[in-house]
Amino acid sequence: MLQSIIRGRAAGGHRQASFLLSQALCLASLLTIAAPAMAEPIEGPADHVIDGDGLVVDGTEIRLCGIDAPEARRPGGPEATVRLRELVEGRMVRCVRVGEGSVCDGRSRETSYDRVVATCFVGGRDLAADLVRGGYARDWPRFSGGAYGGLGRPERWRF
Repeated sequence: MLQSIIRGRAAGGHRQASFLLSQALCLASLLTIAAPAMAEPIEGPADHVIDGDGLVVDGTEIRLCGIDAPEARRPGGPEATVRLRELVEGRMVRCVRVGEGSVCDGRSRETSYDRVVATCFVGGRDLAADLVRGGYARDWPRFSGGAYGGLGRPERWRF
């Protein structure tokens, strides 16, 4: 009789362990499905420079986040466009989308006028920071959180 009680508990324990394992597997699969997928950075040569804060990388139109550069046809615009072209020409560009680790996470939309908003780098150098430092663009604290605020000086602005 004692053996039958032990067998019953062992069988019940095995059933309970199986039940808990199946519940854990279900929870793990739900978390995997519900977790947001992290997009890969956009990487490649710059196909085209649109203006002082816009470019095309690997066929994707990018708006540099956290800065404001003059439009191509406005005062200072041609210079900003040329400077961005100089920074990216013949180099590999890596862009991190808003929401994936950019300086604008939590402050900017992921797209603007059908462009992907991103922080872009060439050789580890932040393109937006270089543009602000050179006076070709201004920090846009509403979106950057002030990330580029200490880099530019109004007397160096070219617009």
